[in-house]
Amino acid sequence: MDHSFNINVAKKLGIASAVILNNLYWWIDKNRANDKHFHDGYYWTYNSRKAFVEQFPYLTERQIEYALRKLIDGGYVITGNYNKASFDRTLWYAITKEGYCILQNCEMEETKVLNANNRNVEPIPDINTDSKPDKKKESKTEPEESFDDIINSLVDNDDIKGVLVEFIKMRKLIKKPLTNRALKNIISKLKKLAGEDVALAGAILDQSITNSWQDIYPLKDLNKKVGGKPTAVSKKFSGNTLKDTEGKDIVF
Repeated sequence: MDHSFNINVAKKLGIASAVILNNLYWWIDKNRANDKHFHDGYYWTYNSRKAFVEQFPYLTERQIEYALRKLIDGGYVITGNYNKASFDRTLWYAITKEGYCILQNCEMEETKVLNANNRNVEPIPDINTDSKPDKKKESKTEPEESFDDIINSLVDNDDIKGVLVEFIKMRKLIKKPLTNRALKNIISKLKKLAGEDVALAGAILDQSITNSWQDIYPLKDLNKKVGGKPTAVSKKFSGNTLKDTEGKDIVF
């Protein structure tokens, strides 16, 4: 398919973000027309990192990740996980009211947005149905810290980030959703239990996800295999960097 972008978005967020937002809009609008992938008040589309790289061969993986982060942090796009398989971590994307407005160069306070065919449609409602509009307006000035912000600021390893997302999803499924403070406490406790051992940290989280536990606990069996390999309890530190058995750096 041809790739294009909205000039208003490009001026505000850069060409990469503009191209990706336009692409997300195309797929979401197609799903809306076919009444597919409607969850929690939004129409969604999904894509993996690998698929994004293949779809945008003129952008690097880092450029794509940075462009998506600008869209998410700016409140134009939200992410979710509606995969049928619990181990599938493919992210889903939906465009917010602010995202539609910047695409159509409309005022944020308008109650309707124009789509590509210039027909009026109701803006997609927010997932958070909290009936406190004044508080929501204030959050635009001082946005509340999101789970993504917390995880990215406290965790460096992408694999652990992914398992934490699964833990958050599990807590939501058992109707015990995490608060920001609770998530920070879980990450702090995880570092105390696993230290710098990435494999052990992942195994501890997987243990709670598998058993639908609200909290995390020391791994029952330190010889438990993770991904077909023994848990890396024997890995050593060298300075401030974790080394695996082959001497390669592992960052958590």
